[in-house]
Amino acid sequence: MPKNTRNKKTPIRAKAPHNPLSKFMLIFVFLLSFVILMPTYLVLLVGMLPTTALLFTKGKYKYHKIYCVGGLNLTGVVPYIFELYSSSNNITQALSIISTPSSLIIMFGMSVIGYIIYWFLPKTFIMFYKLSASSRISSIQRKQTKIIDVWGNEVTRM
Repeated sequence: MPKNTRNKKTPIRAKAPHNPLSKFMLIFVFLLSFVILMPTYLVLLVGMLPTTALLFTKGKYKYHKIYCVGGLNLTGVVPYIFELYSSSNNITQALSIISTPSSLIIMFGMSVIGYIIYWFLPKTFIMFYKLSASSRISSIQRKQTKIIDVWGNEVTRM
């Protein structure tokens, strides 16, 4: 029979009573916010499609890509949400925004810029570090030749 591994000093927590009213309130608030914010959800749903598609991809650094592309994608969508709030904030305005080709090009174009940054930035840093390392190697070799000139070839022997 296994021993009781529970520490005697830690008290046993009682389960919180189940409150059906709290579940109802949560559903009510969610549905109310959905009805009130429907135009915003519609613009977000269409505008954030590239980021949503990245959620279903596989890869080693999947979430890094989602953060990079999603952040810039959201940057492209937010001005149209502000435009929606500054005007009538209704479904027809939201449909007008998502059916305008220029707004879709800006929303999706920002996600393309995010993907380019995700692809290009690591390669740029690798190139910078290789250049820095080769510069450091040549500096060390110059110092080494100066030391050999001063002390002779005996310094190179171990």
